[in-house]
Amino acid sequence: MLYESSVLLQNRGKYQERDLAQLAKSQKYDKFRKGKSLQDKAMLNVQLGDQGAIVAGGYAVYKYYKNKGFSHKEAIKKFESVTESTQQSGDISEQSYWQRGGSLAKAATTFRSSPNQYLRKELQAVRGILTQRGSLTQHAKTLVIYHVVLPTLFQWVSNGFVWDKDEQKRAAILGSLNGLFMLGDGIDYVLRKMLKLRSFGMQPTILSVFKDLGDLIGIAKKENKTSEDNLRAARKAADVTGKMTGLPIKALVDIEQGVEKISDGKLEEGLKQVAGLSPYIAGQKGSKSKQTSRARRGRTKRKRR
Repeated sequence: MLYESSVLLQNRGKYQERDLAQLAKSQKYDKFRKGKSLQDKAMLNVQLGDQGAIVAGGYAVYKYYKNKGFSHKEAIKKFESVTESTQQSGDISEQSYWQRGGSLAKAATTFRSSPNQYLRKELQAVRGILTQRGSLTQHAKTLVIYHVVLPTLFQWVSNGFVWDKDEQKRAAILGSLNGLFMLGDGIDYVLRKMLKLRSFGMQPTILSVFKDLGDLIGIAKKENKTSEDNLRAARKAADVTGKMTGLPIKALVDIEQGVEKISDGKLEEGLKQVAGLSPYIAGQKGSKSKQTSRARRGRTKRKRR
């Protein structure tokens, strides 16, 4: 029902590229194509996942306004309005100043659409409080949802549904500040150091391909490579190729490796990797806090002996 009535929903996930020249190129010859390109087919799972998430949350909005007596067309407009104001979008009107910048600015804001959207929501709530416009309770609710609830929920999911106390604390403190242009990664890096968490560096996305290439060469030159080294090399090679071609090759490699783990009896780990989690996260058996506690108990027992 929502899909047939909403042009916004039908177009969700189709145009991931923000570069207008690339977008124009992809649309210019659409009518002359017999079928979808390999890149279009490879991104189908992204489009379906994006649309599925919108339908799951948006249907409640649609149903709410229908129950209040709104017509189908009016309820669809309300649904689209809420979607545009709360979800990341490839539309120019929904992007920040830096996201609309040149190629370097775009490279520095890759995967920052959602944090930017949430940060703008927070700033709107802060302005509402300072100017005493609207309900103070509603503004406070907005701040809690976009700065604490959503970031900690996403962190929990990205950790493979494992509740890591320190990672959750970092997510709650950082909130949507990681959407700040250039400063977001720096703030995250400092927080990780303060909380003694694993740090992932601060190199721009555009330079990460060189790091991956260097890691790949390092693995290739390693003597007596193990099966783990071969798996890492396959992921690194897929990552480098994917970043250079724009195709989600690493995702396909992860799915293949996940299926192999399932066939080897590692059902939970394999399913998590097929779902898109990294091998490191998929292989975790519990939170870092629990693992640390077990390690400490083990050291205590050895000392007593």
